Amino acid sequence: MNSTLRVDTFGSLSRGLSYKVHPKVEPSHTTLPATYMRRSLRRLSRWHFAALFLCAVTTVARAVSPPVIGGVPNQVIVLNANTGTLYFEIGDPASATLTVAATSGNTTLVPNSAANLTLGGATAQRTIRVTPAAGLTGTAAITLTVTNASSLTASTTFNLTVTAPNTPPTIAGLPSYQIVSPGQTPAALNFTVGDAETAAASLNVAATSSNTNLVPIANITLGGSGANRTVQITPVAGRAGAAMIKLNVTDAAGASAQGEFIFSVFQPASANNALKQPHGIYILDSSAGTIINGVSMRDGNVRDLPFIDGYSLRVNWSELEPASGTFDFTMIANIFAKLPANQKLSIILLSNSPPAWLLATPGITTWTAAGVTWPLPWDAIAQEQFRQLLVALGNFTVDGVPLRNHPRLASVNLGITGVNNAIRDPSQIHIRDMPGYSRPVMQGAVLTYLANTTDNFPTVHAGLFTYVDNQDASYGGVTAWEQLRQAILAQQNGITRPRIGFYQDNVASTRPAVNTGPITGLPNTTFAAPLYLSANNAYTAFQALAPWSVPFDYTLTAKVINSGPGDGLDYIFNTFQCRYCECYVNDVTFANNTTDLQHWHDFFNALPVAATFAAATTVNTNGTVTLNWPTIIGDAYQVQYSGDLVTWTLIGTPAVASTGTMTWTDDGTQTGTPPSNATKRFYRIAVTPQ
Repeated sequence: MNSTLRVDTFGSLSRGLSYKVHPKVEPSHTTLPATYMRRSLRRLSRWHFAALFLCAVTTVARAVSPPVIGGVPNQVIVLNANTGTLYFEIGDPASATLTVAATSGNTTLVPNSAANLTLGGATAQRTIRVTPAAGLTGTAAITLTVTNASSLTASTTFNLTVTAPNTPPTIAGLPSYQIVSPGQTPAALNFTVGDAETAAASLNVAATSSNTNLVPIANITLGGSGANRTVQITPVAGRAGAAMIKLNVTDAAGASAQGEFIFSVFQPASANNALKQPHGIYILDSSAGTIINGVSMRDGNVRDLPFIDGYSLRVNWSELEPASGTFDFTMIANIFAKLPANQKLSIILLSNSPPAWLLATPGITTWTAAGVTWPLPWDAIAQEQFRQLLVALGNFTVDGVPLRNHPRLASVNLGITGVNNAIRDPSQIHIRDMPGYSRPVMQGAVLTYLANTTDNFPTVHAGLFTYVDNQDASYGGVTAWEQLRQAILAQQNGITRPRIGFYQDNVASTRPAVNTGPITGLPNTTFAAPLYLSANNAYTAFQALAPWSVPFDYTLTAKVINSGPGDGLDYIFNTFQCRYCECYVNDVTFANNTTDLQHWHDFFNALPVAATFAAATTVNTNGTVTLNWPTIIGDAYQVQYSGDLVTWTLIGTPAVASTGTMTWTDDGTQTGTPPSNATKRFYRIAVTPQ
């Protein structure tokens, strides 16, 4: 008998039946594990038992999906050489037992033997090295087939061409990027091609674009002659974004070389670009690292690579505060000491594993589910204790500078106590099922944590997912996450409090075949709606779902197949205006990714920043102070003043500029007291791009 039974979920057969829904269900029925069915059947009446039995024995088991396999590019090698190690990926969400076989379509050139078709690898990433028979030239189709435990298969084929001795062509001189403003005509770019055996005039150059919405293939004009060639990009009018342009040069024998650059239409005056935000490619830490006092410093993934901008360090609250009021910032000091001088640090404050002393604090309120106990997000004791941690951490000095002001601190990723670090349901319980939940209570908790964090650190982001509470009807159809998103943006408005960022940890990308578009990216704009809708008011930050080069397990392979982190960066920049991504060390150290990562690093660091200005300050003879500053017509400006550079007070309301300059005078009317030599007063001007 089949190992699963199917029970129709309509009509009288479902009455009185208690069951759990299997994660994968077909439209008109639910698939139940047989052992669970047997327990449930004991509780049914004889009538139900007979009816269910008749239904069960007449159904069939749910179909099993075949595995997936990534492609390998076509290969051209010279006589008596081999391909070297070629990489491809395999996966199957339902099977951890996968076998790979390789066959040759030309057994004279490439015999079907392990010596000629050498397979390697044991995880989702596999390898093959092809060694043709000595002294022969020609072409062989090499087929790779993966088989799962259910004997279902998937295959991919690439061509191996063996030529007489031949040197591959060269392509040189392309820039790493080309950035133009909207409406600007891009300049033609010069590059050179060459080959030892083929005349330069006979070398063929072809182009591709990763973003055909911005740069269709037809809008890439290749020119020049001989060794000196040109490429002219014509973007689609009215569109902005970036595209990876790849130029492939091929010689008469079929050998090729590739050059690439990022082309972008970018608006420096965009609202997103006015946000203070981290940028670049950061390596995500792991548990490995130097052991100090029995604790891993999580520094094992530090790498001094030219395309890496920084390091993302995850640190638990319990590690920073092992006892109430006793702080240990050794991990922070250690990582600054280990980081290459040109890299920055992003700190991920994990609070989903609260300190034992906090849980033992009298009066603490908690939730418990699936054997886990955490403080409630709205527990006042936890909020205050975490605030004190933030104050102490901000005051911690590194290189003689308080951490909150350290020039090499890129950002703080806030983990809110009681939820899954980001604002999303923990795996054990829904937020809506926590004791005392209501939308106002949850909203107040999040705003408190954010306010406490931005009081102590200038650049902060927090994870925000599309969590639901099934109470939309009571709030005019507005979802829980959307109501919270609006409240956050109202609080962190760039005037009374700094703008923050929203974060998610599941960026991935795939291609239908190797070197073939389009890029399909994750997360989509529905799942990541909080980020997509907020890009003009909150910067976005992403973490890779899994390594593209070596996925953690077979179930993730389909999400990164035939792709790489360069495609992922392409997707999040174009979709979410994101310029900050945390990648796994397996990706940044995988040689196949180096070129793409270098280009995206160069591009992110070359993006023009929003225009900055300094207000001219004049002390008048009557003791008043006048500020004068340049403006962008249509943008809104508002003066703020402070006596200590910590607490700032707004003056009046934002004023929209109608001319190229603005002026404001402090005579005490709006500040309460006239300026004087005895009282320090600082001024700053907040701008809101329109």
